[in-house]
Amino acid sequence: HPDFAVTPWSPSNQLAITPYPNGNAFFENPSLFSSRHPLPWTLAPGVPNPVLPAPAIGPLSDPDIVWVPEKGELWMYYRQAAAANVVWLVRSTNGITWTAPEMVISAPNHTLISPSVVYRGPRNWLMWSIDGGEIGCSAATAALEVRKSKDGINWSAPTRLALAHDGMTPWHVDVQWIPSRAEYWAVYNAK
Repeated sequence: HPDFAVTPWSPSNQLAITPYPNGNAFFENPSLFSSRHPLPWTLAPGVPNPVLPAPAIGPLSDPDIVWVPEKGELWMYYRQAAAANVVWLVRSTNGITWTAPEMVISAPNHTLISPSVVYRGPRNWLMWSIDGGEIGCSAATAALEVRKSKDGINWSAPTRLALAHDGMTPWHVDVQWIPSRAEYWAVYNAK
């Protein structure tokens, strides 16, 4: 679940990931790496790794980061999968210290997977996610949805989108706004 953002910090390129060694969800906790160039990615001095400690219940997965220029903050969204899917938000002005987690949305289990947040400007936020249905990973199909927000914290109900690819359905998604083309670009794996 990698996601990328550019900040004014040095190094400026930020990459959020969740390790998943040998399929062990205990280690699946949001981590932040930095780079001056596209490669190599390293742990910046002082940055905690992972950003958040492992919770007592459910892994913390699917991080997505957004630079919010007027606030001078990097926002990291991530999903906790336990009795429900809960999307949390932490914020940082330096990548080292982070705010306490704030719950921004909750949905029945497996119906809010892989949140991907796009910030277009004040009062213009979008969150794409996957609805994996009641059984999640084992489901034969899944659907892409989008929510809207005016502040990045309070989100609308989801709108289901049409996305079919040769009989396959999306499983995880990352969406970016490409200003030079005035287009949203998405990359996703399918099943």
